[in-house]
Amino acid sequence: MTQSTDNQPISYAIPGLAKSKNIHAKSKKPGKLGWAKDMTPQGLTIAGDFVIVSAYSKSKSYYSVLWLIRWQVCKNHCLA
Repeated sequence: MTQSTDNQPISYAIPGLAKSKNIHAKSKKPGKLGWAKDMTPQGLTIAGDFVIVSAYSKSKSYYSVLWLIRWQVCKNHCLA
């Protein structure tokens, strides 16, 4: 973990974690768009120009997702 100038740990929010547009898997609206509020990150990798974060719906109401974040943006703002 990166340390700030005052030696405190720095952490960053994962985009989409609080609320992410997704497709209903199991509900009264299968296949329809909705807002998932229970996405749980499960993996992270750097691939080419992107940081890829995988996440699943804790309630299993929505499909799993891959969030693609441009590496240049993350390198400048997330991994300071």
